[in-house]
Amino acid sequence: MSSDSILLSSLLDTDTRPSPSALADSLGDQYLYDTNRVFANVRDVAAHFGYRFSARRTKLWRDYQVMPLLTLHRILEGGVIPYADNRTMLVRLAERNPRASMPPFFLVRSIKPNYVMHEAAHCVASVIFSGHDSLFDPVCRSKNERLVVQEILAESFANTVETLAVARVPEPLPAVFYALNSYMESSPRIEEILDRAAAVFGEELRFLILLLCYFEANLTPDPPTESTHLGMLEAAGVPLSDDLDTDLIAGLINIGFRLSRGFRESTTPVYFGLLGCEAEYRALGRDGWLEKERHQELVRRLGGILSSVVSEGLRSPFVAAAQSGA
Repeated sequence: MSSDSILLSSLLDTDTRPSPSALADSLGDQYLYDTNRVFANVRDVAAHFGYRFSARRTKLWRDYQVMPLLTLHRILEGGVIPYADNRTMLVRLAERNPRASMPPFFLVRSIKPNYVMHEAAHCVASVIFSGHDSLFDPVCRSKNERLVVQEILAESFANTVETLAVARVPEPLPAVFYALNSYMESSPRIEEILDRAAAVFGEELRFLILLLCYFEANLTPDPPTESTHLGMLEAAGVPLSDDLDTDLIAGLINIGFRLSRGFRESTTPVYFGLLGCEAEYRALGRDGWLEKERHQELVRRLGGILSSVVSEGLRSPFVAAAQSGA
């Protein structure tokens, strides 16, 4: 991200793209909804499923500012995704001082971000899973295990959505918008790997490999090994051959394992502990859950559905089907 100062008026003008589905008081949301297919599709599907986005200072909104992780189930059940108005103050500042400017890094560090894309992805996954609940019956031995599998799949879906959404970040102004609306960061190297993977595997299989990698990464703090690479390809149903591009495979899988080690070591276990499911969560990692063929088949089936939702949005045949079955 450039260190040159950005004129606030220019930043705000770039983000002025009115749309009934964009959040006019969330900095960068209008720009991202207008220019980013992944961002817009996830937003549209979440709204179609009945979820609303609100900056009203309700009890949920206040609790979300304190500890977002512990409000996830209230968001899923209540149908409201909270976010903060982080744009209006800048508008007032630009009106008072039309020449006001700030370095991009200062803006990103100083302004409260909104992660509505991540939360919306969780909501979309929740409805999709409800509409395909019978797929989990053969692979989940208890209610708690089903909860853990679905939660990790939903988190992995949100991770994958964000990775694909931020793959291309033009400089300098839009980079601020992405940084304020996503947990994920991009780079020219990541963009190159994702482009090559799409060319070699196709978008759906690239999506599935990332989904599987994020799933496995959410189960263990360990870095991927060559054995992990082979395991992810096998789980995705990719035939192993001598002509596979090993550098591409390693690069793609490493993208899926870039989750914070601290998050994987502490946050996730604590979260499942609070839900009363820590034992089931640890068992999934300990027992090599993704090594079992029936588990791989579940993720492949759901991966195809989720990939269609992301790439096609409201045009995906699974959107209406999931809603009618939820």
